[in-house]
Amino acid sequence: LHVAAYSLIVPFEMREELYDNLYDEFGQGDFSQAHPNLFEPLMNHFGGAREEDINAETRHLLNTKINLCWFADGLHHGIGGMGALELSIPLQQRRILAHLRRRGLSKELVKFFVVHCELDEDHGDGWFAAGMPYMVTREDFQKVFSAAMRMLDARVGVYDGVLAGILSRRDLQHLSA
Repeated sequence: LHVAAYSLIVPFEMREELYDNLYDEFGQGDFSQAHPNLFEPLMNHFGGAREEDINAETRHLLNTKINLCWFADGLHHGIGGMGALELSIPLQQRRILAHLRRRGLSKELVKFFVVHCELDEDHGDGWFAAGMPYMVTREDFQKVFSAAMRMLDARVGVYDGVLAGILSRRDLQHLSA
């Protein structure tokens, strides 16, 4: 959603890259392969998403995406935040994918991570390449860098929040045993 909204404020020449990103996110014309649909079987395997699973860190990441792409100083913050996020996802998700495979999860259950690892490196490069003509001054680059760091910090927070939730549940299970 944030990519679609951001595409409305960027220069027209940049929109092709964003629309390519959306096309990939929504299954390249096959809605059954849309990323939310690929992620759902994995979530269901682990008991499904519950309201209490949504932590403050996940909300902070969503708010950061919305702020950088919709409300911030526009173009440069969105390029930096989303470009950095897209470039960082393959490295992060390859590690998650390797762990899930070691646990013996099926190809169908891990397909979300396989697809993201394949696509997001190109997406990140594409975001920065499409935005490069609009990064002219030192201030432009500073805005891009600052937004990239904000987004990556928010993403790390999600992993920290997930880990804290896992450890908390383990503690509760240990106490009740």
